[in-house]
Amino acid sequence: MYKIQKLIVADVKNIKRDSLLILTILAPMLLTIFLRFTIPYINILLYSRFKFNLSNYYNIIMGMSIMLIPMIVGCMAGFILLEDKDENMLDYFSITPLGKKGYILYRLCSPITISIIFSLMLFFFSNLLQISFVRVLFVIVVASLEGPIITLIMGSFAENRVEGIAISKVIGIFFLLPILIHLINFDYKWIFAVFPTYWIIEMINNGRGSGSIFLLYILVGLLTHIIYLLVLKKRFEYS
Repeated sequence: MYKIQKLIVADVKNIKRDSLLILTILAPMLLTIFLRFTIPYINILLYSRFKFNLSNYYNIIMGMSIMLIPMIVGCMAGFILLEDKDENMLDYFSITPLGKKGYILYRLCSPITISIIFSLMLFFFSNLLQISFVRVLFVIVVASLEGPIITLIMGSFAENRVEGIAISKVIGIFFLLPILIHLINFDYKWIFAVFPTYWIIEMINNGRGSGSIFLLYILVGLLTHIIYLLVLKKRFEYS
């Protein structure tokens, strides 16, 4: 436990001295405030002027937001991981009591924990999603796995922070795909089911439906995320 505490302290110091990481940790809080105060106001304006009811799209907005939080947190963890790679810290950790595996486990679990905390705050404070807390909790836990997925993508395919920024932009494109296919009338949207983010929107859209269907989406979504994690973890270990 003491070794983990030292890593947490080191991460806090890294965040404090890096403006990009500070902005990253503030982003989920700003997103929550935006959803709580700005979205309802925009809805009122759109309905009064164009008779457009934005509340019909609250599920998609919340689904996007719930996915955005682990994406942001995962990128933050990815930047810290890349910095450790640049400084050859992974080799150092391999000869410490924590070990390289312990370090990687910490680096993957921390985005999950932070994402769950921020996502719960988002759900309770925004008050936009009318789904039972138990179901939302399942969605948030599955979505939080995208944090370590993004961390591993950055750690596996980027050699430095500059490449990490470029890769994070590409990740953002894939992040948007499931959103777009739910906004357009696309009969073959299931072909995008290979993307983990696809299942988050599906879970939220079916959050008030049949319990068995919702459970099926949870299980398939969880399995999809786990497969990505296992494959990327292997890729990272040999990178």
